[in-house]
Amino acid sequence: MVNKLKQKIVLMNIIFMLSGILFVACEPLAVPPDKPVIPSEILQLVTPSPEPEATEEILETAMPSPELTETPTQEPEGDTPKIWRNENLPDRIKNALSKTDEFALTENQAEADYKLNYLKEGGQSEWVFALVAPFKTLTDEVSFAQFEAFWKGSDDFPAKSLVMNKETLEAMKALLGNPVVEVHTVMCFEEFIEKFHGTSDTWAVLDFEHLREFYKVIAIDGQSPVRKDFDPQSYPLTVSIGLEQVNATDALLEEYEALKARLAEGLPATNRDANKLTTVVMTGVTAMVRATAKEMEIKGVLYPGESVRELLREADITHISNEIPFYDQCPEPQWTQENLVFCSNPIYIDLLLDIGADVIDLTGDHFQDYGAEAVYQTLDIYQAHNLPYFGGGRNIDEARTPVKFEVNGNKIAFLGCNGKAPGYASASETNPGAYHCNMDDMVVAIDKLITEGYLPIVTFQHYEYYHWAAEPYLVEDFRRVAEAGAVAISGSQGHQPHAYEFHEDAFIHYGLGNLFFDQLTTYADTDKAFIDRLVFYDGRLISVELITTRFYDWSKPVIVYGEDRIEMLEKLFEYSDWEEK
Repeated sequence: MVNKLKQKIVLMNIIFMLSGILFVACEPLAVPPDKPVIPSEILQLVTPSPEPEATEEILETAMPSPELTETPTQEPEGDTPKIWRNENLPDRIKNALSKTDEFALTENQAEADYKLNYLKEGGQSEWVFALVAPFKTLTDEVSFAQFEAFWKGSDDFPAKSLVMNKETLEAMKALLGNPVVEVHTVMCFEEFIEKFHGTSDTWAVLDFEHLREFYKVIAIDGQSPVRKDFDPQSYPLTVSIGLEQVNATDALLEEYEALKARLAEGLPATNRDANKLTTVVMTGVTAMVRATAKEMEIKGVLYPGESVRELLREADITHISNEIPFYDQCPEPQWTQENLVFCSNPIYIDLLLDIGADVIDLTGDHFQDYGAEAVYQTLDIYQAHNLPYFGGGRNIDEARTPVKFEVNGNKIAFLGCNGKAPGYASASETNPGAYHCNMDDMVVAIDKLITEGYLPIVTFQHYEYYHWAAEPYLVEDFRRVAEAGAVAISGSQGHQPHAYEFHEDAFIHYGLGNLFFDQLTTYADTDKAFIDRLVFYDGRLISVELITTRFYDWSKPVIVYGEDRIEMLEKLFEYSDWEEK
Protein backbone atom coordinates (compact mmCIF):
# COMPACT_ATOMS: atom_id res chain seq x y z
CA MET A 1 0.00 0.00 0.00
CA VAL A 2 2.77 2.42 0.99
CA ASN A 3 4.76 1.72 -2.18
CA LYS A 4 1.69 2.33 -4.35
CA LEU A 5 1.03 5.60 -2.58
CA LYS A 6 4.63 6.65 -3.04
CA GLN A 7 4.33 5.95 -6.75
CA LYS A 8 1.16 7.98 -6.83
CA ILE A 9 2.85 10.89 -5.07
CA VAL A 10 5.69 10.89 -7.63
CA LEU A 11 3.16 10.81 -10.49
CA MET A 12 1.15 13.71 -9.06
CA ASN A 13 4.33 15.75 -8.53
CA ILE A 14 5.35 15.20 -12.14
CA ILE A 15 1.90 16.26 -13.36
CA PHE A 16 2.05 19.42 -11.29
CA MET A 17 5.56 20.29 -12.42
CA LEU A 18 4.66 19.90 -16.08
CA SER A 19 1.45 21.87 -15.60
CA GLY A 20 3.35 24.60 -13.78
CA ILE A 21 5.74 24.94 -16.69
CA LEU A 22 2.89 25.22 -19.15
CA PHE A 23 0.90 27.69 -17.08
CA VAL A 24 3.49 30.07 -15.69
CA ALA A 25 6.93 29.54 -17.28
CA CYS A 26 8.35 30.89 -14.04
CA GLU A 27 11.96 30.53 -12.87
CA PRO A 28 12.70 29.78 -9.21
CA LEU A 29 13.21 32.82 -7.00
CA ALA A 30 16.97 32.58 -6.66
CA VAL A 31 17.74 32.34 -10.38
CA PRO A 32 17.80 35.55 -12.45
CA PRO A 33 16.61 35.64 -16.05
CA ASP A 34 19.11 34.26 -18.56
CA LYS A 35 21.34 32.95 -15.78
CA PRO A 36 22.45 29.32 -15.39
CA VAL A 37 20.39 27.41 -12.85
CA ILE A 38 22.36 26.84 -9.67
CA PRO A 39 22.27 23.12 -8.85
CA SER A 40 20.64 23.05 -5.43
CA GLU A 41 17.83 21.06 -3.90
CA ILE A 42 16.19 24.24 -2.61
CA LEU A 43 15.43 25.40 -6.14
CA GLN A 44 13.25 22.46 -7.16
CA LEU A 45 9.57 22.93 -7.92
CA VAL A 46 7.41 21.67 -5.09
CA THR A 47 3.98 20.17 -4.72
CA PRO A 48 1.34 22.88 -4.24
CA SER A 49 0.57 23.58 -0.60
CA PRO A 50 -2.21 25.31 1.31
CA GLU A 51 -1.90 29.09 1.16
CA PRO A 52 -0.94 30.87 4.41
CA GLU A 53 -3.94 32.47 6.02
CA ALA A 54 -4.63 35.66 4.06
CA THR A 55 -4.69 39.04 5.73
CA GLU A 56 -5.53 42.38 4.28
CA GLU A 57 -1.94 43.44 4.77
CA ILE A 58 -0.40 40.72 2.56
CA LEU A 59 -0.51 41.33 -1.17
CA GLU A 60 -0.46 37.89 -2.75
CA THR A 61 0.79 37.41 -6.30
CA ALA A 62 -1.69 34.91 -7.71
CA MET A 63 -0.16 31.97 -9.53
CA PRO A 64 -2.40 29.62 -11.59
CA SER A 65 -2.06 25.98 -10.66
CA PRO A 66 -3.96 22.87 -11.63
CA GLU A 67 -6.58 21.61 -9.21
CA LEU A 68 -5.84 18.19 -7.85
CA THR A 69 -8.85 15.96 -7.29
CA GLU A 70 -6.99 13.99 -4.64
CA THR A 71 -4.32 15.15 -2.22
CA PRO A 72 -1.64 12.49 -1.88
CA THR A 73 -1.08 11.44 1.70
CA GLN A 74 1.00 8.84 3.44
CA GLU A 75 -1.24 6.48 5.37
CA PRO A 76 0.01 5.46 8.79
CA GLU A 77 0.47 1.79 9.58
CA GLY A 78 0.09 0.43 13.11
CA ASP A 79 1.60 2.59 15.83
CA THR A 80 3.81 4.61 13.49
CA PRO A 81 3.99 8.22 14.78
CA LYS A 82 2.00 10.65 12.64
CA ILE A 83 3.65 13.97 11.73
CA TRP A 84 2.03 16.99 10.17
CA ARG A 85 4.53 19.27 8.43
CA ASN A 86 4.14 22.88 7.42
CA GLU A 87 4.11 22.78 3.62
CA ASN A 88 5.94 26.11 3.55
CA LEU A 89 9.08 24.66 5.06
CA PRO A 90 12.25 24.85 2.92
CA ASP A 91 12.42 22.18 0.25
CA ARG A 92 15.59 20.66 1.69
CA ILE A 93 13.78 20.03 4.96
CA LYS A 94 10.74 18.50 3.25
CA ASN A 95 12.88 16.35 0.97
CA ALA A 96 14.90 15.01 3.88
CA LEU A 97 11.74 14.28 5.85
CA SER A 98 10.28 12.29 2.98
CA LYS A 99 13.23 9.88 2.89
CA THR A 100 12.40 8.05 6.12
CA ASP A 101 9.73 5.45 6.89
CA GLU A 102 10.05 5.74 10.68
CA PHE A 103 6.89 7.84 10.83
CA ALA A 104 3.91 8.73 8.66
CA LEU A 105 3.14 12.12 7.18
CA THR A 106 -0.40 13.38 7.52
CA GLU A 107 -2.04 16.54 6.20
CA ASN A 108 -4.71 16.37 8.90
CA GLN A 109 -3.44 18.37 11.86
CA ALA A 110 -6.16 16.96 14.09
CA GLU A 111 -4.84 13.40 13.85
CA ALA A 112 -1.14 14.33 14.08
CA ASP A 113 0.94 13.27 17.08
CA TYR A 114 3.62 15.84 16.20
CA LYS A 115 4.08 18.93 14.05
CA LEU A 116 7.20 19.88 12.12
CA ASN A 117 7.13 23.64 11.95
CA TYR A 118 9.00 26.93 12.20
CA LEU A 119 9.89 27.72 15.81
CA LYS A 120 11.48 30.67 17.53
CA GLU A 121 14.02 28.35 19.14
CA GLY A 122 14.72 24.78 20.16
CA GLY A 123 14.37 23.05 16.80
CA GLN A 124 16.45 20.43 15.04
CA SER A 125 17.51 22.76 12.19
CA GLU A 126 18.68 26.36 12.19
CA TRP A 127 17.64 28.46 9.20
CA VAL A 128 19.24 31.86 8.55
CA PHE A 129 17.46 34.61 6.61
CA ALA A 130 18.96 37.86 5.32
CA LEU A 131 17.48 41.32 5.00
CA VAL A 132 18.58 42.65 1.62
CA ALA A 133 18.24 45.89 -0.31
CA PRO A 134 19.06 46.94 -3.88
CA PHE A 135 22.84 47.27 -4.31
CA LYS A 136 22.56 51.05 -4.66
CA THR A 137 21.43 51.52 -1.08
CA LEU A 138 23.13 53.88 1.36
CA THR A 139 21.88 52.19 4.52
CA ASP A 140 24.27 49.55 5.88
CA GLU A 141 22.58 48.50 9.10
CA VAL A 142 19.29 48.66 11.01
CA SER A 143 18.35 47.56 14.49
CA PHE A 144 16.04 44.62 15.05
CA ALA A 145 13.76 46.96 17.01
CA GLN A 146 13.44 49.09 13.85
CA PHE A 147 12.74 46.07 11.66
CA GLU A 148 10.20 44.63 14.10
CA ALA A 149 8.39 47.97 14.31
CA PHE A 150 8.42 48.17 10.50
CA TRP A 151 6.89 44.68 10.32
CA LYS A 152 4.15 45.88 12.62
CA GLY A 153 3.37 48.97 10.57
CA SER A 154 5.88 51.69 11.48
CA ASP A 155 6.91 53.98 8.65
CA ASP A 156 10.18 54.91 10.40
CA PHE A 157 12.29 52.67 8.18
CA PRO A 158 14.41 53.09 5.01
CA ALA A 159 12.04 50.86 2.98
CA LYS A 160 8.28 51.01 2.49
CA SER A 161 7.49 47.37 1.66
CA LEU A 162 9.01 43.89 1.58
CA VAL A 163 9.12 41.06 -0.92
CA MET A 164 9.71 37.38 -0.13
CA ASN A 165 8.55 33.92 -1.07
CA LYS A 166 5.94 31.95 0.90
CA GLU A 167 8.50 29.87 2.79
CA THR A 168 10.26 32.99 4.04
CA LEU A 169 6.98 34.69 4.92
CA GLU A 170 5.97 31.69 7.01
CA ALA A 171 9.31 31.78 8.84
CA MET A 172 9.01 35.52 9.55
CA LYS A 173 5.47 35.01 10.85
CA ALA A 174 6.83 32.49 13.34
CA LEU A 175 9.24 35.15 14.58
CA LEU A 176 7.14 38.29 14.34
CA GLY A 177 3.49 37.34 13.83
CA ASN A 178 1.33 38.39 10.90
CA PRO A 179 2.75 41.43 9.08
CA VAL A 180 1.09 44.81 8.97
CA VAL A 181 3.71 46.15 6.57
CA GLU A 182 2.96 45.62 2.87
CA VAL A 183 4.43 42.23 1.90
CA HIS A 184 4.57 41.00 -1.69
CA THR A 185 4.82 37.22 -1.89
CA VAL A 186 6.34 35.85 -5.10
CA MET A 187 7.03 32.43 -6.56
CA CYS A 188 9.55 33.20 -9.28
CA PHE A 189 12.48 35.44 -10.10
CA GLU A 190 10.62 37.47 -12.73
CA GLU A 191 8.10 38.58 -10.12
CA PHE A 192 10.90 39.21 -7.66
CA ILE A 193 12.72 41.48 -10.14
CA GLU A 194 9.50 43.41 -10.78
CA LYS A 195 8.82 43.98 -7.08
CA PHE A 196 12.34 44.28 -5.69
CA HIS A 197 14.36 46.04 -8.36
CA GLY A 198 11.62 48.39 -9.49
CA THR A 199 12.10 50.79 -6.58
CA SER A 200 14.57 51.49 -3.80
CA ASP A 201 11.61 51.58 -1.37
CA THR A 202 11.19 47.79 -1.54
CA TRP A 203 13.57 45.51 0.33
CA ALA A 204 13.48 41.74 0.67
CA VAL A 205 14.01 38.91 3.12
CA LEU A 206 15.78 35.92 1.60
CA ASP A 207 16.82 32.45 2.62
CA PHE A 208 20.64 32.67 3.01
CA GLU A 209 21.10 30.16 0.19
CA HIS A 210 19.26 32.48 -2.22
CA LEU A 211 21.73 35.37 -1.84
CA ARG A 212 23.32 36.78 -4.98
CA GLU A 213 26.14 39.26 -5.52
CA PHE A 214 23.83 42.04 -6.74
CA TYR A 215 21.89 42.28 -3.44
CA LYS A 216 23.13 44.42 -0.58
CA VAL A 217 22.91 42.50 2.68
CA ILE A 218 21.77 44.78 5.52
CA ALA A 219 23.30 44.08 8.93
CA ILE A 220 20.93 43.84 11.89
CA ASP A 221 22.28 44.92 15.28
CA GLY A 222 25.80 44.60 13.92
CA GLN A 223 25.31 41.04 12.66
CA SER A 224 25.49 40.13 8.98
CA PRO A 225 25.24 36.53 7.74
CA VAL A 226 27.83 37.17 4.99
CA ARG A 227 30.56 38.01 7.48
CA LYS A 228 32.95 35.58 9.12
CA ASP A 229 32.25 36.80 12.66
CA PHE A 230 28.54 36.08 12.24
CA ASP A 231 26.86 34.49 15.26
CA PRO A 232 23.57 32.80 14.29
CA GLN A 233 22.58 32.47 17.95
CA SER A 234 22.52 36.25 18.46
CA TYR A 235 21.13 37.09 15.02
CA PRO A 236 17.41 37.93 15.14
CA LEU A 237 16.52 36.45 11.73
CA THR A 238 17.66 32.95 12.63
CA VAL A 239 14.63 30.64 12.74
CA SER A 240 14.47 27.13 14.17
CA ILE A 241 12.72 24.30 12.39
CA GLY A 242 11.70 21.44 14.60
CA LEU A 243 9.23 19.04 16.08
CA GLU A 244 6.37 20.02 18.40
CA GLN A 245 4.42 17.51 20.46
CA VAL A 246 0.69 17.95 19.91
CA ASN A 247 -0.48 16.07 23.00
CA ALA A 248 2.25 16.50 25.57
CA THR A 249 1.88 13.38 27.76
CA ASP A 250 4.43 11.57 29.85
CA ALA A 251 3.67 8.36 27.97
CA LEU A 252 4.77 9.90 24.66
CA LEU A 253 7.68 11.89 26.06
CA GLU A 254 10.27 9.17 25.51
CA GLU A 255 9.09 8.61 21.95
CA TYR A 256 9.11 12.39 21.36
CA GLU A 257 12.70 12.79 22.52
CA ALA A 258 13.82 9.78 20.46
CA LEU A 259 12.07 11.10 17.37
CA LYS A 260 13.65 14.54 17.79
CA ALA A 261 17.06 12.92 18.04
CA ARG A 262 16.49 10.93 14.83
CA LEU A 263 15.27 14.06 13.03
CA ALA A 264 18.34 16.00 14.16
CA GLU A 265 20.46 13.33 12.49
CA GLY A 266 18.44 13.25 9.27
CA LEU A 267 17.54 16.90 8.66
CA PRO A 268 20.06 19.47 7.36
CA ALA A 269 21.44 21.26 10.42
CA THR A 270 21.42 24.67 8.77
CA ASN A 271 21.24 26.54 5.48
CA ARG A 272 24.43 28.46 6.39
CA ASP A 273 27.44 26.25 6.91
CA ALA A 274 30.39 28.42 7.99
CA ASN A 275 32.71 25.78 6.56
CA LYS A 276 31.49 26.63 3.06
CA LEU A 277 32.15 30.39 3.27
CA THR A 278 35.25 32.17 1.91
CA THR A 279 36.01 35.90 1.98
CA VAL A 280 38.33 37.67 -0.44
CA VAL A 281 39.33 41.33 -0.16
CA MET A 282 40.50 43.21 -3.23
CA THR A 283 42.62 46.34 -2.81
CA GLY A 284 43.86 49.11 -5.08
CA VAL A 285 47.32 50.54 -5.73
CA THR A 286 50.17 49.90 -3.32
CA ALA A 287 53.34 51.91 -3.94
CA MET A 288 55.53 52.31 -0.86
CA VAL A 289 57.62 55.15 -2.26
CA ARG A 290 58.10 58.90 -2.04
CA ALA A 291 56.04 60.58 0.74
CA THR A 292 54.43 57.28 1.75
CA ALA A 293 57.85 55.72 2.34
CA LYS A 294 59.15 58.89 4.06
CA GLU A 295 56.23 58.81 6.49
CA MET A 296 56.86 55.10 7.10
CA GLU A 297 60.45 55.95 8.01
CA ILE A 298 59.24 58.52 10.53
CA LYS A 299 56.14 56.82 12.00
CA GLY A 300 57.09 53.19 11.55
CA VAL A 301 56.87 50.62 8.74
CA LEU A 302 53.57 49.24 10.04
CA TYR A 303 51.90 52.65 10.49
CA PRO A 304 50.01 52.75 7.13
CA GLY A 305 48.07 49.57 7.95
CA GLU A 306 46.75 50.57 11.38
CA SER A 307 43.15 51.30 10.30
CA VAL A 308 42.72 48.51 7.74
CA ARG A 309 44.83 45.81 9.40
CA GLU A 310 41.98 44.00 11.15
CA LEU A 311 39.78 44.03 8.03
CA LEU A 312 42.52 42.69 5.77
CA ARG A 313 43.78 40.06 8.20
CA GLU A 314 40.26 38.75 8.80
CA ALA A 315 39.79 37.77 5.16
CA ASP A 316 40.63 34.28 3.96
CA ILE A 317 42.44 35.74 0.94
CA THR A 318 43.82 39.29 0.89
CA HIS A 319 44.88 40.65 -2.50
CA ILE A 320 47.62 43.30 -2.70
CA SER A 321 48.62 45.02 -5.93
CA ASN A 322 52.19 46.10 -5.23
CA GLU A 323 53.49 48.01 -8.25
CA ILE A 324 56.98 48.63 -6.90
CA PRO A 325 60.03 46.32 -6.70
CA PHE A 326 61.94 45.75 -3.48
CA TYR A 327 65.62 46.55 -3.97
CA ASP A 328 68.49 46.58 -1.50
CA GLN A 329 70.16 49.43 -3.42
CA CYS A 330 67.04 51.62 -3.22
CA PRO A 331 67.91 55.23 -2.29
CA GLU A 332 66.51 56.81 0.85
CA PRO A 333 62.95 58.05 0.21
CA GLN A 334 62.21 61.76 -0.18
CA TRP A 335 58.94 63.66 0.24
CA THR A 336 58.99 64.53 -3.45
CA GLN A 337 60.72 62.94 -6.40
CA GLU A 338 61.17 64.44 -9.85
CA ASN A 339 61.36 61.22 -11.82
CA LEU A 340 58.89 58.35 -11.73
CA VAL A 341 61.39 55.54 -11.29
CA PHE A 342 60.46 53.77 -8.06
CA CYS A 343 61.69 51.12 -5.64
CA SER A 344 61.03 50.16 -2.03
CA ASN A 345 63.30 49.23 0.86
CA PRO A 346 63.06 45.44 1.36
CA ILE A 347 62.12 45.95 5.02
CA TYR A 348 58.78 47.34 3.83
CA ILE A 349 57.68 43.76 3.18
CA ASP A 350 56.87 43.75 6.91
CA LEU A 351 53.84 45.98 6.22
CA LEU A 352 52.42 43.50 3.72
CA LEU A 353 53.02 40.62 6.11
CA ASP A 354 51.43 42.51 9.00
CA ILE A 355 48.20 43.20 7.12
CA GLY A 356 47.92 39.53 6.15
CA ALA A 357 48.68 39.67 2.43
CA ASP A 358 47.94 36.32 0.75
CA VAL A 359 48.47 36.97 -2.96
CA ILE A 360 50.49 39.67 -4.77
CA ASP A 361 49.37 41.29 -8.01
CA LEU A 362 52.44 42.14 -10.17
CA THR A 363 50.71 43.72 -13.16
CA GLY A 364 51.95 47.22 -12.23
CA ASP A 365 53.74 49.69 -14.48
CA HIS A 366 56.72 50.20 -12.17
CA PHE A 367 57.62 46.58 -11.46
CA GLN A 368 60.59 46.81 -13.88
CA ASP A 369 61.78 50.31 -12.87
CA TYR A 370 65.12 49.12 -11.44
CA GLY A 371 65.76 46.37 -13.95
CA ALA A 372 65.98 42.60 -13.80
CA GLU A 373 68.13 42.49 -10.64
CA ALA A 374 65.46 44.27 -8.57
CA VAL A 375 62.71 42.10 -10.07
CA TYR A 376 64.55 38.92 -9.09
CA GLN A 377 65.19 40.27 -5.59
CA THR A 378 61.49 41.07 -5.24
CA LEU A 379 60.39 37.62 -6.35
CA ASP A 380 62.90 36.00 -4.00
CA ILE A 381 61.44 38.01 -1.10
CA TYR A 382 57.89 36.93 -1.94
CA GLN A 383 58.90 33.30 -2.23
CA ALA A 384 60.84 33.44 1.05
CA HIS A 385 57.62 34.55 2.76
CA ASN A 386 55.38 32.06 0.90
CA LEU A 387 53.54 34.85 -0.89
CA PRO A 388 52.25 33.63 -4.27
CA TYR A 389 52.11 36.16 -7.10
CA PHE A 390 50.50 36.51 -10.51
CA GLY A 391 50.49 38.93 -13.46
CA GLY A 392 54.30 39.16 -13.40
CA GLY A 393 57.26 36.90 -12.86
CA ARG A 394 60.69 35.68 -13.91
CA ASN A 395 59.47 35.04 -17.45
CA ILE A 396 56.28 35.14 -19.49
CA ASP A 397 55.19 31.64 -18.50
CA GLU A 398 55.40 32.42 -14.80
CA ALA A 399 53.80 35.85 -15.30
CA ARG A 400 50.66 34.46 -16.89
CA THR A 401 50.31 31.47 -14.57
CA PRO A 402 47.22 31.80 -12.34
CA VAL A 403 47.46 31.51 -8.56
CA LYS A 404 44.99 28.94 -7.26
CA PHE A 405 43.41 28.63 -3.82
CA GLU A 406 40.93 26.23 -2.31
CA VAL A 407 39.41 27.56 0.93
CA ASN A 408 36.40 25.96 2.61
CA GLY A 409 35.56 24.10 -0.58
CA ASN A 410 35.62 27.22 -2.77
CA LYS A 411 38.18 27.05 -5.57
CA ILE A 412 39.34 30.57 -6.43
CA ALA A 413 42.00 31.57 -8.97
CA PHE A 414 43.71 34.90 -9.69
CA LEU A 415 45.14 36.00 -13.01
CA GLY A 416 45.94 39.42 -14.42
CA CYS A 417 47.81 41.46 -16.99
CA ASN A 418 48.93 44.97 -17.94
CA GLY A 419 46.65 46.46 -20.61
CA LYS A 420 48.74 49.53 -21.44
CA ALA A 421 51.21 49.86 -24.28
CA PRO A 422 53.80 47.02 -24.42
CA GLY A 423 56.58 49.15 -22.89
CA TYR A 424 54.97 48.96 -19.45
CA ALA A 425 55.21 45.18 -19.23
CA SER A 426 58.41 43.40 -20.22
CA ALA A 427 57.88 39.74 -19.32
CA SER A 428 59.05 37.48 -22.15
CA GLU A 429 60.63 34.05 -22.54
CA THR A 430 63.95 35.52 -21.36
CA ASN A 431 63.02 38.71 -19.43
CA PRO A 432 61.27 39.17 -16.08
CA GLY A 433 58.49 41.69 -15.55
CA ALA A 434 54.74 42.20 -15.81
CA TYR A 435 52.56 40.33 -18.29
CA HIS A 436 51.34 42.43 -21.20
CA CYS A 437 47.72 41.49 -21.95
CA ASN A 438 47.02 39.02 -24.69
CA MET A 439 43.24 39.01 -24.48
CA ASP A 440 42.79 35.85 -26.52
CA ASP A 441 45.11 34.00 -24.16
CA MET A 442 43.31 35.46 -21.15
CA VAL A 443 39.99 34.10 -22.41
CA VAL A 444 41.53 30.65 -22.96
CA ALA A 445 43.06 30.71 -19.45
CA ILE A 446 39.71 31.64 -17.90
CA ASP A 447 37.94 28.85 -19.76
CA LYS A 448 40.54 26.35 -18.56
CA LEU A 449 40.16 27.47 -14.94
CA ILE A 450 36.39 27.11 -15.15
CA THR A 451 36.69 23.56 -16.50
CA GLU A 452 38.91 22.81 -13.48
CA GLY A 453 36.19 24.08 -11.17
CA TYR A 454 37.76 27.44 -10.26
CA LEU A 455 36.08 30.81 -9.88
CA PRO A 456 38.40 33.22 -11.77
CA ILE A 457 39.20 36.70 -10.41
CA VAL A 458 40.91 38.90 -12.99
CA THR A 459 42.87 42.12 -12.40
CA PHE A 460 44.00 44.68 -14.94
CA GLN A 461 46.68 47.33 -14.74
CA HIS A 462 45.17 49.65 -17.31
CA TYR A 463 45.24 53.27 -18.48
CA GLU A 464 44.94 55.81 -15.69
CA TYR A 465 42.52 58.73 -15.48
CA TYR A 466 41.11 60.90 -12.72
CA HIS A 467 37.32 60.79 -12.80
CA TRP A 468 34.64 58.32 -11.66
CA ALA A 469 33.12 57.08 -14.93
CA ALA A 470 34.30 53.94 -16.74
CA GLU A 471 36.26 54.75 -19.89
CA PRO A 472 35.33 52.77 -23.03
CA TYR A 473 38.82 51.26 -23.50
CA LEU A 474 38.58 49.76 -20.01
CA VAL A 475 34.99 48.61 -20.52
CA GLU A 476 35.94 46.61 -23.62
CA ASP A 477 38.66 44.57 -21.91
CA PHE A 478 36.93 44.17 -18.55
CA ARG A 479 33.69 43.01 -20.14
CA ARG A 480 35.47 40.57 -22.39
CA VAL A 481 36.85 38.58 -19.46
CA ALA A 482 33.46 38.85 -17.73
CA GLU A 483 31.84 37.30 -20.77
CA ALA A 484 34.51 34.59 -20.73
CA GLY A 485 33.38 33.60 -17.24
CA ALA A 486 35.39 35.59 -14.69
CA VAL A 487 33.33 36.16 -11.54
CA ALA A 488 35.05 39.38 -10.46
CA ILE A 489 37.23 41.86 -12.35
CA SER A 490 39.20 44.61 -10.61
CA GLY A 491 41.16 47.58 -11.95
CA SER A 492 44.48 47.70 -10.13
CA GLN A 493 45.55 50.95 -11.79
CA GLY A 494 43.02 53.46 -10.42
CA HIS A 495 44.45 56.19 -8.18
CA GLN A 496 40.91 57.26 -7.38
CA PRO A 497 37.66 55.25 -7.37
CA HIS A 498 35.99 54.41 -10.66
CA ALA A 499 32.55 53.01 -11.47
CA TYR A 500 31.39 49.44 -10.99
CA GLU A 501 28.85 47.32 -12.87
CA PHE A 502 27.35 43.84 -12.86
CA HIS A 503 27.87 42.30 -16.26
CA GLU A 504 27.31 38.69 -17.39
CA ASP A 505 27.18 37.30 -13.86
CA ALA A 506 30.38 39.17 -12.93
CA PHE A 507 31.11 42.07 -10.59
CA ILE A 508 33.37 44.60 -12.32
CA HIS A 509 35.05 47.45 -10.45
CA TYR A 510 37.01 49.59 -12.87
CA GLY A 511 39.26 51.07 -10.22
CA LEU A 512 39.39 51.08 -6.43
CA GLY A 513 41.79 53.92 -5.64
CA ASN A 514 45.02 53.72 -3.64
CA LEU A 515 45.70 51.42 -0.71
CA PHE A 516 49.18 52.71 0.22
CA PHE A 517 50.31 55.61 -2.02
CA ASP A 518 50.97 59.30 -1.48
CA GLN A 519 48.39 61.02 -3.71
CA LEU A 520 46.51 62.78 -0.91
CA THR A 521 46.11 66.11 -2.74
CA THR A 522 47.03 65.17 -6.32
CA TYR A 523 43.42 65.51 -7.57
CA ALA A 524 40.04 66.09 -5.94
CA ASP A 525 39.28 62.42 -5.29
CA THR A 526 42.69 60.78 -4.88
CA ASP A 527 42.14 60.91 -1.11
CA LYS A 528 39.31 58.35 -1.51
CA ALA A 529 39.41 54.61 -2.13
CA PHE A 530 37.44 51.39 -1.83
CA ILE A 531 38.29 47.95 -0.55
CA ASP A 532 35.98 45.30 -2.02
CA ARG A 533 35.05 42.31 0.13
CA LEU A 534 33.86 39.38 -2.00
CA VAL A 535 31.98 36.59 -0.23
CA PHE A 536 31.85 33.12 -1.74
CA TYR A 537 29.62 30.29 -0.52
CA ASP A 538 29.33 26.76 -1.78
CA GLY A 539 31.04 27.48 -5.08
CA ARG A 540 29.53 30.84 -6.04
CA LEU A 541 29.84 34.57 -5.34
CA ILE A 542 26.97 35.62 -3.06
CA SER A 543 27.89 39.10 -1.81
CA VAL A 544 29.99 42.17 -2.54
CA GLU A 545 30.66 44.67 0.24
CA LEU A 546 32.09 48.09 -0.55
CA ILE A 547 34.38 49.34 2.25
CA THR A 548 35.12 53.08 2.08
CA THR A 549 38.51 54.57 3.01
CA ARG A 550 40.05 58.04 2.96
CA PHE A 551 43.51 59.51 3.42
CA TYR A 552 44.21 62.23 5.97
CA ASP A 553 47.98 61.97 5.65
CA TRP A 554 50.40 60.62 3.05
CA SER A 555 50.43 56.94 3.92
CA LYS A 556 47.50 55.63 6.01
CA PRO A 557 44.04 54.83 4.60
CA VAL A 558 41.32 55.17 7.25
CA ILE A 559 38.00 53.29 7.08
CA VAL A 560 35.25 55.92 7.12
CA TYR A 561 31.59 55.86 8.09
CA GLY A 562 28.73 58.32 8.35
CA GLU A 563 28.71 61.36 6.07
CA ASP A 564 32.11 60.59 4.52
CA ARG A 565 30.95 57.11 3.52
CA ILE A 566 27.61 58.34 2.21
CA GLU A 567 29.35 60.98 0.09
CA MET A 568 31.55 58.32 -1.53
CA LEU A 569 28.71 55.86 -2.12
CA GLU A 570 26.49 58.52 -3.66
CA LYS A 571 29.27 59.50 -6.07
CA LEU A 572 29.99 55.88 -6.95
CA PHE A 573 26.31 55.05 -7.50
CA GLU A 574 25.85 58.13 -9.69
CA TYR A 575 28.33 56.80 -12.25
CA SER A 576 27.91 53.04 -11.82
CA ASP A 577 25.93 50.09 -13.07
CA TRP A 578 24.21 51.89 -15.89
CA GLU A 579 22.53 48.60 -16.79
CA GLU A 580 21.51 47.74 -13.23
CA LYS A 581 19.20 44.75 -12.83
